[in-house]
Amino acid sequence: MTKRFPEKYKYCPHCGDRLEMRERHGYLRPSCPSCNYVYFKEPKVGVGVLITRSSEQGMRELLLIKRAVPPEQGKWCLPAGFVDGYEDPEQTAIREVAEETGLRVTLGELISVSHNPDVAISGKGASIFILYHARSYSGQLAAADDALEAKFFSINRLPEMAFDSTAIAVAYIQSNSNKFT
Repeated sequence: MTKRFPEKYKYCPHCGDRLEMRERHGYLRPSCPSCNYVYFKEPKVGVGVLITRSSEQGMRELLLIKRAVPPEQGKWCLPAGFVDGYEDPEQTAIREVAEETGLRVTLGELISVSHNPDVAISGKGASIFILYHARSYSGQLAAADDALEAKFFSINRLPEMAFDSTAIAVAYIQSNSNKFT
């Protein structure tokens, strides 16, 4: 069975002819019958940062932001955002943390790169998500940009969360507890 690729564009950006859906590389894709141009949807890439600390009671805590905008408005997630075409993903991660929380971070290890095929097809969000761990942070925590709130939560008492990327971060903390004690 051939997968159907979403129809977004009607005309060829090279010659202006009307695009037709044709099988190309396992999908029905918008293709030009005149110049053979094939539209390949580019992925949206998002990055997020896992920022943790130990509470005064020695509990592991995770920094989350409360989303001010859709999707998942009002739910909590990691500081994160889209990579601009000219940006290095690490610089995007640092920028997004600063914009949403007021904190300056030094990135540590790359935790994961994940693919969300449902988002890839719908085009509503990051189809590829890169998750970093912050080795250190400084500054005054203050929600800004598209965050209503920014605060640390006990890893055992998390609020209603948005996005699979936050679940990946929580699973990472739980399976690597020795790194966060």
